[in-house]
Amino acid sequence: MKLYNYLLCGILVLSTSGCAVIVEEDVPPPPEVQAENLANGIKCGQNILTAIQNNDYAAMKQNLTESLQQNMTPAQFAAANQQMTEEFGKIVSFNYLADLETPEVNNMVWVVTFERQNDVKQTIRRQLLFRLVTANMNGKTEVFSFGFF
Repeated sequence: MKLYNYLLCGILVLSTSGCAVIVEEDVPPPPEVQAENLANGIKCGQNILTAIQNNDYAAMKQNLTESLQQNMTPAQFAAANQQMTEEFGKIVSFNYLADLETPEVNNMVWVVTFERQNDVKQTIRRQLLFRLVTANMNGKTEVFSFGFF
């Protein structure tokens, strides 16, 4: 039952999404632009994970578009963080894993490690994957969705 609650919370609260139209271009951006877009996306993902780790909505908000900010209020962010901490513990580390090959967007994945104490004071470690989807829109990195799975 706990797994079901986590999935429901993860899907409804932590996994936010925004709507945007991405027009496929005939010619992909030059490699240096692709590298810059990926670097900006990785930095954004690190900022979001650090904000979650520190339960810092203000830091989270700086990385979200206005539409995503409307989909995740400070109260929703705090409630999701509390539920995640109770279930999995605190984020103790995260490591960028890969940028999946997807056209028009950067679809990045991190391994996130959580730790908590069980009832007999043993440390329980658990890892989840974190996915962030970004794209360069009008010269700026925009977040389209993110969440744990």
